[in-house]
Amino acid sequence: MTEIEPRPKSDRGTAPPQPRAPGAVLPEAASPNRQNLALLVRLRWAAIGGQAVTILVAETVLGIVLPLVAMLAVILALILVNLAAGWRSRRPGEVTVRRLVAEVWADVLALALLLYLSGGAANPFLGLFVLQDIVALLILPVRAAAATFVLTLVAGVVLLGFGEPLALPGWAEGVPGYGNPYLVASYLSFAISGGLTLWFMLGVRRNLARRDAQLAAARQQIDEETLLIRMGLMASTAAHDLGTPLTNLAVILDDWEDLGLPEEEELSRQVNLMQEAVATCRETISGLLRQAGQARLEEGRGEDALAFVTEVARGWERRNRGCVISLEDKRTRASRLLADVLLARALVNLMDNAAEAGAGQITLTVSGHPARVVLVISDDGPGFPEALLAGGPVAGQSGNPEPGRGLGLILVQSVVRRLGGTVRFGRAEGGGARVEIDLPALIRG
Repeated sequence: MTEIEPRPKSDRGTAPPQPRAPGAVLPEAASPNRQNLALLVRLRWAAIGGQAVTILVAETVLGIVLPLVAMLAVILALILVNLAAGWRSRRPGEVTVRRLVAEVWADVLALALLLYLSGGAANPFLGLFVLQDIVALLILPVRAAAATFVLTLVAGVVLLGFGEPLALPGWAEGVPGYGNPYLVASYLSFAISGGLTLWFMLGVRRNLARRDAQLAAARQQIDEETLLIRMGLMASTAAHDLGTPLTNLAVILDDWEDLGLPEEEELSRQVNLMQEAVATCRETISGLLRQAGQARLEEGRGEDALAFVTEVARGWERRNRGCVISLEDKRTRASRLLADVLLARALVNLMDNAAEAGAGQITLTVSGHPARVVLVISDDGPGFPEALLAGGPVAGQSGNPEPGRGLGLILVQSVVRRLGGTVRFGRAEGGGARVEIDLPALIRG
């Protein structure tokens, strides 16, 4: 009987589907700018209501003469601006920082006009500019917040010298007491600023809590996807490593069923082959179980890039005697990478793929510069299909009818992307396959 050791079909004829972007299944969440715009709209409604009530009370109850038509026109314009902002906050599409800056500055301008019409800097509500500065500091970038502060300072300076005179009743001038409208307005300015600031801060805290919940959900999904990728790589490796010994067992048992047991000497040799096949299967499964404890990328350790690649390559070479591995170090200086079990599995998967495609020589090259590590796996096999090289791995290019094949490259891509790297497929100088993995180097660790 002839010993048969066929290999499973290679992924070379199979271009895996393009992996979806991490986090793509997460429900769409409102962006921070959109949430801040909605919060600003609510704050403005409160301010508009307070301004209208203050103007009417001052005119009708306290007897302070104000330019009602002009002041109500400013409030009406602010209402229209807020209606537009509320409509924008509910529409799809990105809310830009410029939009937030424009909204805050519109509030500053409206307050400045109202103060100009009611005494300028003599108006006790001048302190409401502080509220505008606090809002800008909370929702705008530092430069925009600083510009808003400068704008309020300029508005205050202008109001120091310009404004419609504020005619207070004679009995209210310099008279302390709860009936003094100037003192009451000064106190209300403080109370309104503090109250609206507290209310706005509570809204910001709710937005932050909502964002933290979204980040936690995203982290959980990433962990789950990492586990699935890891399981896929382990299953792919198991299929490669178990294929040959299980095939040998099947061939021997089929011969026994068809031809009966051979002579004692041949029987002993075949039993030894079966024992070796079983031992190989047990070793493969034990190795998978040993690596099953590492579920997170963060558990990887920093290691010299060449040492890591050498360890992975030599371990693979011991299990695959029919293929020669050569290592090349083209770095100008030593570099380190995250020695993660998923990356090791990805390299093993690529080498398995090369061997199954018929390659007899595999070359692993380590290059790059201090900030990046570049790993190149090239072989002398038939290479990748032209469709994959022309457009990259996409769904529907598989020429392999066997179910369950063609997932190796997509798993490799997913692992490398999660490590912050990129993968490029090409053709080696001799016509074989070439895979270039570009990873960030570890400065420390």
